[in-house]
Amino acid sequence: MKRAVSLILTSAAVLALGTTAFAAEGSTVISQGNQEIDVEAKYESSVETPAVYSVDVSWGAMQFTYAASGTKDWNADSHTYTDNTEAGWTAEGNTVRVTNHSNAQVTASFTFEALDAYPGLSGIFDKPSLILPSAENKAVEAEELTAETVLGLEGALDGSVTEFTKIGTITVVIQ
Repeated sequence: MKRAVSLILTSAAVLALGTTAFAAEGSTVISQGNQEIDVEAKYESSVETPAVYSVDVSWGAMQFTYAASGTKDWNADSHTYTDNTEAGWTAEGNTVRVTNHSNAQVTASFTFEALDAYPGLSGIFDKPSLILPSAENKAVEAEELTAETVLGLEGALDGSVTEFTKIGTITVVIQ
């Protein structure tokens, strides 16, 4: 009999006890059966994407010819020439091309500086600066990633310079 009472009391105690399960911001007592608990998640990124600059700059021959044409007519009465000439610049390869492969927008700026031996010369770019968009999510050959500017010269070149001679430099600044 003691055994039967002991068995009944033990069974009653087991059935009376529940199992407590805890979840974030909630708890419940499970008497019998299953309990579903929602699980939530989210994504956080602390990945930094630094700007990487890669710009191609190419240019042509940058050879300019200053040419005079026309006539100088002799005036026998005054012993002088009447100057009927015109002079001007022609160029071969005077284009600078810039292509942006960076993951950031870039601005390319251009300046020309004549050497001290040629103080009367100046250079003018048809586009003194070019703004190129980021190459991110664009094809390598995307047209909007490439732009050009053309250098023109002003002033006169002395007639003693009969071979191609360095007269100045172009500076390209990428920002």
